[in-house]
Amino acid sequence: MIESIGDFVKRSYVSAFPVLNKRAIPEYSDGLKLGQRRIIEALLELGGDKEDIIVDQITGYVIGKLIESGKTSQEEALGLLKRKGVLIGDGNFGAKYLYNQDITQSAGRYISCRLHPSYSTFINSVIKDCPTEISDYGYKCIKKYIVPIPIAAITGSKGIGLAANTNIPSFTAKSLLKALKTDDYHYLKSGYGMEIIPEKSTLRKIWEQGHGKITYKFEVEKGEYKGLKGAYIKGNAELCKPKLWIFNKKRREGLVFIEDLGDRVFVGKQYGVRKVDQDWIYQKLLSISEYTDVYMITLIKDGSVIRTSLRGWLSETYAEYIKSLESNILSRIHLLERDIIIYANIKSVGKLLLKNVPDEEIRKELGIHQWVIDEVSKKSISSLRKDYQNRIKNLKQDIKDLKSTNPVTQTDNLIILPQRIDKFKTKG
Repeated sequence: MIESIGDFVKRSYVSAFPVLNKRAIPEYSDGLKLGQRRIIEALLELGGDKEDIIVDQITGYVIGKLIESGKTSQEEALGLLKRKGVLIGDGNFGAKYLYNQDITQSAGRYISCRLHPSYSTFINSVIKDCPTEISDYGYKCIKKYIVPIPIAAITGSKGIGLAANTNIPSFTAKSLLKALKTDDYHYLKSGYGMEIIPEKSTLRKIWEQGHGKITYKFEVEKGEYKGLKGAYIKGNAELCKPKLWIFNKKRREGLVFIEDLGDRVFVGKQYGVRKVDQDWIYQKLLSISEYTDVYMITLIKDGSVIRTSLRGWLSETYAEYIKSLESNILSRIHLLERDIIIYANIKSVGKLLLKNVPDEEIRKELGIHQWVIDEVSKKSISSLRKDYQNRIKNLKQDIKDLKSTNPVTQTDNLIILPQRIDKFKTKG
């Protein structure tokens, strides 16, 4: 039987859309691709929000329980999260140089990492509100995290799915918060540590419509290196590499030399050379100091691919997080108040329970609910005789502290903490 075109498309493509796109396109709520989310989930399961975990343990957990994926792709995703500051840790997680060949990260058994404290606090504060789904292997896992600033807006993200592609720019967490609070895109600062040229960029379109272009500028300045005059060019190779090949001819002729220092490159004139001077080098570097990229914020929301404005995206995720945090604070207060009631009645209830007094009589005599008796009955006999006045005092103080907590202030203070973006080590 000959298969119709419609059936072929439905079998080969339509059914694959949700699976492939959620791996290539970030989720609306947390700004994470599926593989990245599984890495964070593995870290939380392994205690990686408190201590460093060997990378091989993390990738092994991810591949074995959470997602069908290759070890190499998981290591690459983890390395990017580390270099972008979502994770912190020790070891060589790779480096991109402006001129020299990039350094690949070390084998997973030699390096370790954990979740950045800010992200750990964000996630753990509202983890009970995060929806779950079933992993490729049948385990219950997190469908999406709830965070105040979507992670892709801080790290940047690229992906090509089926009939969908995304290219999300990277901005600093502090500038995203400032832009959101003031509804002013002029506060946006590049997460690559490079200057944005406003007159050559369309930040307003990205802010209001979710697509546009940004022109970045490498920092260029005159200087000396080992006594030789020239100029430095500085920027982040995660974004792009400057076109330093324009000096190749002069370098072969022995007129200039290029020294890659990791976080910057020095181009200088050789000893005794007069055909080129410092100003010529400086002007040449200026001519290659700009880079433009075109962006489109495409995300997965409720299983569908959507395009959204940066403003709308930030506004919705921030509001959802604050609402969830407020709910969790109230829940914690309620649980502490329950504990106070239990500890205030534990001795009197315990005394009657030891005498085998029926629950109904205990309720009437002490004027308490059945749940208090049920909780006390779970305690050991030795605990029924202890004094809990200090414990009650501490619980009351905890409640007082929680009631004085401003969820917005607490969240904003964590957001503006400097996110660690690794500085590439100077060579030599």
